[in-house]
Amino acid sequence: MSNLNKIVIVGGGSSGWLSAATLIKYFPEIDITLVESKTIPTIGVGESTTAMMKHFINANLGISDEDFIPGVDAIYKMSVKFTDFYYEGDGGFHYPFGWPDFTNLDFGLQSWDLVKAYHPETTRQDFTKSFFSSYELFENNKIDDNLSGNFGNYNYKIDRGYHLDANKLGTWLKDNYCLPRGVNHVYADVVDVISNEDGIVELKLSNDTAIGADFFVDCSGFKSILLSKIMKPNFIDLSHELPNNRAWATPIQYKQKEKEMVPYTTCTALKNGWAWYTPIWSRIGNGYAYCDKFTTPEEALIEFKQYLLSDKTPINLTQEEVDSLPFFEVKMNAGHYEENMVKNVAAIGLSGGFLEPLEGTGLYFVTDALLALVKALKRNNQFSRDAFNGYMSDLYNNWAAVLSMFYAQTDREDSPYWKTIKNKKFFPNKNNEIFNRYIKRAMYDFPSERNQYDNWPATVYGTDFFTRDSSTIDRWQLWDSHLDYKVISENYKKILDQRKNNWKQAAKSASNNYEYLKNKFYNNS
Repeated sequence: MSNLNKIVIVGGGSSGWLSAATLIKYFPEIDITLVESKTIPTIGVGESTTAMMKHFINANLGISDEDFIPGVDAIYKMSVKFTDFYYEGDGGFHYPFGWPDFTNLDFGLQSWDLVKAYHPETTRQDFTKSFFSSYELFENNKIDDNLSGNFGNYNYKIDRGYHLDANKLGTWLKDNYCLPRGVNHVYADVVDVISNEDGIVELKLSNDTAIGADFFVDCSGFKSILLSKIMKPNFIDLSHELPNNRAWATPIQYKQKEKEMVPYTTCTALKNGWAWYTPIWSRIGNGYAYCDKFTTPEEALIEFKQYLLSDKTPINLTQEEVDSLPFFEVKMNAGHYEENMVKNVAAIGLSGGFLEPLEGTGLYFVTDALLALVKALKRNNQFSRDAFNGYMSDLYNNWAAVLSMFYAQTDREDSPYWKTIKNKKFFPNKNNEIFNRYIKRAMYDFPSERNQYDNWPATVYGTDFFTRDSSTIDRWQLWDSHLDYKVISENYKKILDQRKNNWKQAAKSASNNYEYLKNKFYNNS
C-alpha cells in the first residue's frame, strides 16, 4: 500500500461499520479509526438486500450465517415479488436469485420462448416457474438447502440474500468483528474540517480533540460532510429516471409468523409509487416509496394506511391496529456524485449516492464500493481514484437503468403518476451499456445468445414485454432451416412440465420457512 498508515471513517451505522470491517480485514496493519456521533440517528430503513450481501458477509468478511443471522435478526431472502407494476391486479411476478437451470435445454431461455410461441396460453409467471426450482419453495413459504439435489442447480450458499435489521447490523459488526480486530472507536461530532491542496488534513471533534489521517472515508449519510461539503464534486441528479423522493415506513408485529414470514420481498405498486413488505425475524418492515410531485405526504400516508388494510399484504390488520402504528418519513433523492473519491476522501453509502430501495440495492452499493475501494487503496494514485470513480459512476447509472425498467414497461394509466411514467421518453435520454443491451435483446435476439442471462429476463417476461412473437420465430426458422421448431417446442414443453412437477412434489416435503429458521438459527425460540 502506498503511504497509508491511518484511515479515519466518519459515521457509524451500516455503512461505517461495514467500512471498518472491510478495511481491518484487508489492511490489518493500518490504524483504522471510526468517529461516530451520538446525536445523529442512523437511517435504518434498508432491510432487504441482494444476494451479493450474503456473498460479502460469508466470503469477504468470513462470517458464518450461524453467527450473523441471529445477531442481526435476519431471515433468508430468495426472490423479489413485483405486483401491480404491469397493471392493477396483474397477479405479480417473481425475480428470483440465482441462475436459470438450463439442464436438457440446448436453446436456453429461448426454450421457453418456443413453448410460449406455440402455446400462447402459457402464463407470464411460468417463466420463473420453468427455470428456477426455488419458485416452488418461496411461493409456498418453504425453504430447503437442496442437499438431496431435488431442486436442480439451486445453490443455497449463493442463491440467497438477507432480510435484516439495518440498525442491528452496524452494532453487531462493531461488537463482534471490528473492535475485537483492533478498530478504534471514538464517540464525537465533527465540528470543523482542516484541508489543503492535497485533501483533508484533520478533523476537529466535539470532545476538544483533533484527529488526522492519510485517508478519510465519508459514511455520514445524506449529509456527506466530507465529500459534498469539503471536496464539492458535482452531483448527478437521476430523479428524471427514478422520481420517488420520499417514503413512509413503519414496523408491524407478526400475527401468524408461520404464514407471514415469507422468504422474499414483496413490492406492490400503488397510485403514486410502491409499497414494500420485508419480514425479518422479530417483525415486518413496511414502507411506501412515492413521489411528492404527484401527492402530498399527508395523502401518501392515507394511501399507505389503506394499503395496509387491504388484502395486498400477507398480514390482516384492523383499522385500530393501523392507526396505532408508528409512522416515520424519509426524504431521498436519486442520484450520485460525479466523483465518489476526491484526493484523500472516499464516500461510501448514502454520502456518495442513492437510487431507491426497489431492488434492495442500498447495502449492495456499500459492499461493492468497499471492494472497489480496497483495490484503489492498494496503489492510492490518481489513476486508481479515476478507476474507482468510473466504476462507481457505471454502477449507479447501470442500476438506475435496471430499476427504471420496472416502471417503463407499465400499462397503467390509473393515476397521473403512472400515466406520466408510461408516456415518458426513455430514448435517446437513456443511453448506456445495460439499456442498450436490453433493447438489442428485446427487439432482435440472436440464437447465439440463448444461454445469456442478466438483469432483464425475469422483469420483461414478467411484464409480457420480452415474449417472442411469430416474427422472431420466423427469423430463427430461416437461420436454422434444418430444424422443426414446432417439434422442438413440444419436446421442451414436456421437459419443462416434467421438472416443474418434480420441483413441486419436492417442495411439499421441504420445511416451512419459519420452522427452518427457528430450528437452524434461533434455538427453537
